[in-house]
Amino acid sequence: MSAPRSLRFAFRSLALKRPSRPTCNALLPTPHYSRGPRFYATEPSSDFINNIKHTELFHKIADKPNALKALSDLAELVKEMGIDITSSTPPSNIQMFRLATNRRFTRAVKNVMSELQNAGLDMRTESAMQELMNLTKEVKPNDDKDEKS
Repeated sequence: MSAPRSLRFAFRSLALKRPSRPTCNALLPTPHYSRGPRFYATEPSSDFINNIKHTELFHKIADKPNALKALSDLAELVKEMGIDITSSTPPSNIQMFRLATNRRFTRAVKNVMSELQNAGLDMRTESAMQELMNLTKEVKPNDDKDEKS
């Protein structure tokens, strides 16, 4: 008599552990999520450094790594804040206000100015400011052509 009792106990324990019946949706095949090509993460090239390489400013500070680092850090900070420095459209007034009130940005600008002064560049002159403003545009390398007279 002990056998039917243990058999009954085994069936009850299996009945409790049995999952509910599968629904109709569970029997359908699952779709694949993507059939397109895979995209791998790549590090973008630094457009700012590529643009600045062909200017007089770069030739003056080429042997000053602290000044180059300060300029690169400022460019990265501006990118992080959502402003495209390579665009031909200027930032909006709201973006300019956010830049002006951001402590990290003002510290970075002061750092750039002090490093450039330590490198021997006076950024208060009109030609230096114009050269910095031209960095937002695509700069092409200067081709040294022989002038025919």
